Amino acid sequence: MRTEVDKLQTIGFIREATYPVWLANSVMVRKATGGWRMCQDYTDLNKACPKDSFPLPRIDQLVDATAGHELLSFMDAYSGYNQIFMHPPDSEHTAFITDKGLYCYNVMPFGLKNAGATYQKLVNKIFVGYIGNIMEVYVDDMLVKSRTADEHLHNLSIMFGILKDYRMRLNQKKCAFGVSSGKFLGFMISQRGIEANPEKIKAIIDMERPKTTKDIQSLTGRVATLTRFISKATDKCVPFFKALKGGKQNIIWTAECDKAFQDLKNYMSKAPLLSKPLPGEILYLYLSVSSTAVSSVLIRKPEKVELPIFYITQSTPEAVTETVLPVELDAERFDTSTPVWGLHVDGSANQQGCGAGLVLTTPDGLKIEYPLRFDFRTSSNEAEYEALLDGLRLAKSMNAKQIRIHSESQLIVNQVTTDFAAKDASMYAYLSTAHRLLQSFQAYEIKQIPRSKNSHADALARLASAINDKVGRKVPVEILAQPSTIASETCTVRYEDNWMSHIYLYLTNGTLPEDKAQARKLRY
Repeated sequence: MRTEVDKLQTIGFIREATYPVWLANSVMVRKATGGWRMCQDYTDLNKACPKDSFPLPRIDQLVDATAGHELLSFMDAYSGYNQIFMHPPDSEHTAFITDKGLYCYNVMPFGLKNAGATYQKLVNKIFVGYIGNIMEVYVDDMLVKSRTADEHLHNLSIMFGILKDYRMRLNQKKCAFGVSSGKFLGFMISQRGIEANPEKIKAIIDMERPKTTKDIQSLTGRVATLTRFISKATDKCVPFFKALKGGKQNIIWTAECDKAFQDLKNYMSKAPLLSKPLPGEILYLYLSVSSTAVSSVLIRKPEKVELPIFYITQSTPEAVTETVLPVELDAERFDTSTPVWGLHVDGSANQQGCGAGLVLTTPDGLKIEYPLRFDFRTSSNEAEYEALLDGLRLAKSMNAKQIRIHSESQLIVNQVTTDFAAKDASMYAYLSTAHRLLQSFQAYEIKQIPRSKNSHADALARLASAINDKVGRKVPVEILAQPSTIASETCTVRYEDNWMSHIYLYLTNGTLPEDKAQARKLRY
């Protein structure tokens, strides 16, 4: 560690700290190349820092965009994060302990929560206009690609010119220029297509028969990293999932598990090459549905030879046995001649109980408050769904035709808009019920809002879930006896004659009682 501290101080990466507010411990971590890197534990500092939500590129999209090129050049930035300077006033927040004293970073160190997003933001700006065209960049991993060998030198000169302008340095030991194939983001890329990382394949083939729960979890985790290469991956792993039913201590490893384990190894020993589709080419999608999963493969047929492009599999919730058809919803198509209602919903689930808060706003601005306590236990997400469903029923009972819905639950909002999939059986049942209710409206809009803008519904939900006999004033709270997904929405109503019957008949259609005295009394 002393040697590393002296080296970093000599090149100006660190300096002595005086009175730091934050202090981290240091640990030496061996690099893949055999060298050492000094790392710090910035757990406490990261908790205090706001998250930079700048998105990282999707690895599968980068890999797909890279395959099919004749020549490639792979580059890695030298101590990538350390090439960005720290904001001077924040430098001492990175202070760390060594046996030589306290030091802090002049450059951005590894281990900071927003380091990856900051670096990605930098490379996106300096290579703007070239990413997706002649380059692909994922944090400090850079790649120059060329459709033909003749244009590769020109593409490299553009990239090196940008690196020179911004004084960015490369790690010579991790660079490869003008090659036909290579490893990029864990995949083997070439003009022919995409291959699985041989090291990941070897990890599965060399694995011994699982003996513990952790061993099975390790096996399924390794399979998960290669699912795009595995046909019916979920079906192949079903016996392993069954083995976990023996509990954490004892797994139930059967002959079926042995066969599935060996079949998986045999399959991975000859894992397929994923082909690169050509522009304008007709592609084919094959589907396979079993009791445990829905699987598919996208293929191309050059010269009548079937070549896989991508495998995908999705487990089927046990409670869902029918094919799920998409529901077409009339979202955000409001008729200006029809009044629009507003609905704020929030669900609450805690040790004291579960409930929901609804605030329905009429077109005239009148707010209808509605706290609802559940007589059954729910998860937080189920409580949010119950709030949404009961809010929709309330709006429907008020004859609302167009409605704007506001919820602070990211999961529920994105599942309703179909941006997220409902993988859990319970969530799927709630989502199906929500879609059925939404179809009763002419138009709707659902948005996620922060809790600060949903405080009214949040207060009602907390009141409903925590209410007890000590509440000072009377608040009407309806009890919901069972989950909405199994409750019937229709109730049989039977009318019987009573003292109001003749009054109702007279007011509705002018019919008077046969008794003259009663008729006179009713009229006058």
